[in-house]
Amino acid sequence: MAKEKVAAVNNVELKNYDIPAGCDEKMYQQIMEQMKAHQRLQRKNNVELAGEVVEKRETEPKPIMDKDGNPVIDENGQLKTYPANYFIKIAFNGGEKEIKVDSKWYSDIELNEMYLFTGRLGLVKSFGKETIDVIFQNYTLL
Repeated sequence: MAKEKVAAVNNVELKNYDIPAGCDEKMYQQIMEQMKAHQRLQRKNNVELAGEVVEKRETEPKPIMDKDGNPVIDENGQLKTYPANYFIKIAFNGGEKEIKVDSKWYSDIELNEMYLFTGRLGLVKSFGKETIDVIFQNYTLL
């Protein structure tokens, strides 16, 4: 009976198995492919959300304060500020979600248009707390 080393799937190596009695090489390969596909499915982390952009919002840059509560001034005498934040609200079947986007997405995405947003779940820090939320990486106009 032949032993075969199978390539790792998501850094988890499948065990080496002896080919069972009554099982030919082709059937064994099919079983191993099914096992690899099942492992990929168990480790999948994809999110897709289709919806209409119903609102776009930009927050004003806030001044940076020192530890005494005074505004920080740069060497040119200008008030230092945090960068502006950009948000879009997506309406989908069953609800709405507001997501933070960068300035390029904000300028490219049109109001009242349908988009498919794709991404993954991940840890997001918000107000000093880590939570699991969707991290969108791409969008497509529908």
